[in-house]
Amino acid sequence: MIIGRRAPLHWIADAKRVCKPGAVLIALCPMEEPIPAWSSKLPSRLHYENSGRHTGSGSIHQSVDNRLHQAGLMLDSGWGFDVPEVFASREALYNMITWGLPAQQVPPIEDIATKLDGIFDRYATLAGIELRHCRYLWRAFIH
Repeated sequence: MIIGRRAPLHWIADAKRVCKPGAVLIALCPMEEPIPAWSSKLPSRLHYENSGRHTGSGSIHQSVDNRLHQAGLMLDSGWGFDVPEVFASREALYNMITWGLPAQQVPPIEDIATKLDGIFDRYATLAGIELRHCRYLWRAFIH
């Protein structure tokens, strides 16, 4: 069995060579996910699409199908998931949007507190601010 998580798909080309017949290939891949409406309310360097966490655009379904076809394999099944991550406070949202940025690029929370409060006022549910994470789980077999 080969299991991949958030990995590139280039390994599929070698799957038939390195696996015995009957092997199962399973991967969990990021799918295109919507950019949150609140992202544009932040300073541009903190926009979600600039964070490195955004998966960008493109059809992962088509990419998987193409890679499997090129390797002489077929998709057995695939499932799409849309799982929200919820941030209950402006501090939690701030920590997410600044995570991984070089320290010199991270504004103090006090500098953007008004923007964060505005985001919560306009976009939050009772649970907090929701960020959607879209994933594609697929399976194929080596015959």
